Parts: sequence; structure tokens; C-alpha cells
Amino acid sequence: MSIQIQTTLPSPSRVTAWTIIAANLVPLIGVLFRGWDAMEVAFLYWSETIIIGAFQVVKILITREYVNSKALAITPEKDREEMLDNWQRQKGGVKLFMRWFLAAFFVVHYGFFIFVQGMILFSVLLTSFIDPELGGSGDLFKIAAYFLEKPGIQSSLIAIGVAHLVHFLQGVLFEKSYLNGSIILEFIGPYKRIFIQQLVVIFGAPLILVLGAPAAAVIVLVLLKTWFDLRSFRKGDEFFWLKQSPSP
Repeated sequence: MSIQIQTTLPSPSRVTAWTIIAANLVPLIGVLFRGWDAMEVAFLYWSETIIIGAFQVVKILITREYVNSKALAITPEKDREEMLDNWQRQKGGVKLFMRWFLAAFFVVHYGFFIFVQGMILFSVLLTSFIDPELGGSGDLFKIAAYFLEKPGIQSSLIAIGVAHLVHFLQGVLFEKSYLNGSIILEFIGPYKRIFIQQLVVIFGAPLILVLGAPAAAVIVLVLLKTWFDLRSFRKGDEFFWLKQSPSP
């Protein structure tokens, strides 16, 4: 008599949801068991922004098409045909150049976004909670080195990076996102999510520190950010706010 064992793999969407939760559990563990306050949590979330950007560059480089149905949905109707023609009539070398140009431009644009965000957070809002001289220097590399020396920060960043790597591989291996995705959507993809979640951190973390709120307030901040991440994922269509209304 043979015994057959059936194994069911979790759905790709469930894997994605769990990786989002895992990435957000890291700062929660730090608050509960390592005595972190809102400063360390703010640094982790700022660093996560850099990790997300790194994976986004890879997505831009491996995604096959410039536009897809989602990209057309957020494009004014009068410009859709021109956008398609401009991409389809280009030769392979030109398409390759455009892909690499957009990736390089994303690095510059997104990098500036991260720089401004870091300056506001650590050199303005949180400078008195770090070291006035360090925060006032405006040297984000020195500020990052200061946080990386704190217990558990490096291992936490590795854990967050692994969670995002699993998320990335799930999209590539299971969903084949590079086949049906859009280069232009990968370019603008992280901004809305990052903008919303970082607003929570930029205003929440300094407020908690100024008020001297207990660890419970930091936990609420972490849970709120987790909720934003999961809601963005469950929404299914992350570009709904840009969609063009049909012409009357």
C-alpha cells in the first residue's frame, strides 16, 4: 500500500503578505526586546527606503515592456497611441539605452528623495535626540554609522533586506512580473507607498520623542506603518489614484 503525501504551497499573494509582515516585525522586536525608541525605528524605516529602491532598479532593468495595460490606464487617452508607437518602433539598441537611462535617472531622482528625507528626519527633526553636532553636520554617512553601531541594527537591516528579497523573488519566479510589467510603472512604483509610510515616520517619530511617550506609542507607530504596507498590497491596483477617467 502506497501512501501519498500532498503538499500545498502557499499562494504567491500570501507569501508576499507574510514578507511584508516579517519586515515590519523587525522594528517591533527591537522595541519590545532591545529597548529601542522611535529614533532607531525611524532609521530602520529610512534604510528600508534605500533597500526598496535598490530592488526597484533591478526591476526597471529586467522588465520587458515600457508600457502595459496599467500604464495606459494612467495615461491621458489622447497620448496612449503615441506612447505605444514611440516604444514599439524603436530598435533593440535604443530600447536598451532607454531602459538603462531610466534606471540611472531613477537612481539620481530617488537618491535625492532619500537624501532630502534623511536630512529632514535626522538633521532637523531628530538632531537634538542624536548628537547636535552629528545631526547638524548634515553628513548622512556619519549619521548612518552612528546608528549602525547600535546593538541589533545591522542584523535587523539584514532581516529586512531578506524579507524584501523574498518579495522580489516571489514576483519574478511566481508572478513573472518582468514579462507583463511596465518599465515606466516600475519607475514610479515605490513613490506613493514610500511617501505615505514615511509621512507616518517623519511626523510620528519626532512627536513620540518630544512628548516622551512610552514604548507603547512606538509600537502603535510600527503597527500603523504595517497597516499602510498591507493595505497598499491588498489594494491590488497601486496606481488607481492616477487612472484617467473615460472621456464623456
